[in-house]
Amino acid sequence: MHRGRKHRVYLAGPLFSEPDRLWCQHIKARLETEASVDVIWPWDDCEAERPRWEALAPGPRQVAIAEICRGGIDRCDIFVSLLDTIPSDDGTTWEMGYLWGSRGPLRNQVPVFGLRTDVIRSYGDSEAPLNAMVGAQVFLFGKLCVTADELVAEVRRVAEHLTGGQS
Repeated sequence: MHRGRKHRVYLAGPLFSEPDRLWCQHIKARLETEASVDVIWPWDDCEAERPRWEALAPGPRQVAIAEICRGGIDRCDIFVSLLDTIPSDDGTTWEMGYLWGSRGPLRNQVPVFGLRTDVIRSYGDSEAPLNAMVGAQVFLFGKLCVTADELVAEVRRVAEHLTGGQS
């Protein structure tokens, strides 16, 4: 972390329905207030850039949106993925894959946390089946959390560790 700035958390998760966005906003607010981090949320970044991509044709529009998301991932210190959907959301999976390819094993490793609160599918088991590619990244570089409280505590702990105990 650079002196004078908070750690930046990239928050990946489905954004296509109002309940999805409300859940992401809830997690974002908790991370910012309780873990004292800045959250990079693709929804905010893409909305801020809407005038730039909105007039584009579908293909170039998708490229522009993907570039915005990729830029957020490139700036993050910690990565959080919301994994309640089965299978994992396509965009979330792509974002995790991009992180792995650009900053994963043997490179600048970024702590990765997943949040799966769906007790019907996970039965409270943090080792409930995940896609192998998603699970590998979570289990190698972080943790799969089963409550928002657990996620916030883990992100706070890691942010403090990365800062040298000063958060």
